[in-house]
Amino acid sequence: MQAEQEFEPERGVCLEKFAYDRICAHLKTFTNREWGYQKAVVAFEEDEETGEVWEPVDERSMEAYEQLEARVLVEWLRGQLEEWEYQLWVWVAKKRSYRWIGKQLGVSHEVVHRRWKRLQAKLRALLENRGQKER
Repeated sequence: MQAEQEFEPERGVCLEKFAYDRICAHLKTFTNREWGYQKAVVAFEEDEETGEVWEPVDERSMEAYEQLEARVLVEWLRGQLEEWEYQLWVWVAKKRSYRWIGKQLGVSHEVVHRRWKRLQAKLRALLENRGQKER
């Protein structure tokens, strides 16, 4: 909601991208702050041989953050696709054959294969463009 309130369309960025970037930045700030609190409160053991402080990795927190980031990315991509493109993506992800998909769409499996290749190229381009805008 904060991103929607602060969104300025004249800056040339779509609302979805702006909100996605704000959410990711907020989550990263939050996790960094939490790690800072944990480091301040918990005294970590030192390695007996080297004297270095041993800091355990909280894999669950990192995994949850990565899963959330992936979900946000998939939702952003979904918003960039036409309905039939998204449906094709879902069917391929569910390991449906081109022949099965072709029967559902009323086209040949060769047409499905070509559409899938074009969709893959579109997804790659969207991700590349997104990555360039972030820089």
